[in-house]
Amino acid sequence: MSDVPSRSGLGSSSIFTANLIHSLKTLKNEKIDKYNICKDVIYLEQEILKESVGIQDSIAGVFGGLNIIKIKNTYDFDVIPIKLKEEEIKHLEKSLLLFYTGIARTSSEISSSYKNTIELHKQNVELAEECILAIYNKNFDKIGDLLNKNWKIKKKLSQLVTNNYIDEVYEKALLAGAIGGKICGSGGGGCLTVYIKEMYRDKVIQTVTSLGLIHIPYTIDFSGIQINKLEVG
Repeated sequence: MSDVPSRSGLGSSSIFTANLIHSLKTLKNEKIDKYNICKDVIYLEQEILKESVGIQDSIAGVFGGLNIIKIKNTYDFDVIPIKLKEEEIKHLEKSLLLFYTGIARTSSEISSSYKNTIELHKQNVELAEECILAIYNKNFDKIGDLLNKNWKIKKKLSQLVTNNYIDEVYEKALLAGAIGGKICGSGGGGCLTVYIKEMYRDKVIQTVTSLGLIHIPYTIDFSGIQINKLEVG
């Protein structure tokens, strides 16, 4: 099942593939290993379908929760859980808002247009490391600033990452009280996430939805991929 539409920048295609593989393994009574499911998804998407996609979506969805993902190469990665208190998780859920732009796009088409700029990718890695430190130091508002910096870098990768409508929405969200944000996934549409101080939550939601976007309430899932047995009758 999915709570969001496809082509939304939230990894729905990779998660669909992961769920299909998980279901088939379950029907065949095979041992379920999250690492191996991720590797099967990567092989299917990149080797069989020849799609221009990363591997982070399947890893994040299959494992669930908040994690540091260290990628050594395509099939070799580590997943290190970030452990937070329940009230800290609730704070993040209230502070990170998610909106659907209504613009569907194909991730591989956008990402295939990216400039292969090592310097920009290096800057993104540095931002990720700063974000990890901010979370461990409980400096959660810094996440907004780092998202803003990441968005500026992302727009340099391809002219397809944003458009006038997305830029207008983002600027008005900042004026309403958002600290920073970015378009999720490869860009070009899909979902927008913004980080806000809780006092500005209602104002930012009202501002962004008045521009045509749909607010998507969510909670952080820590179970990852799973089979839900339905009772019939």
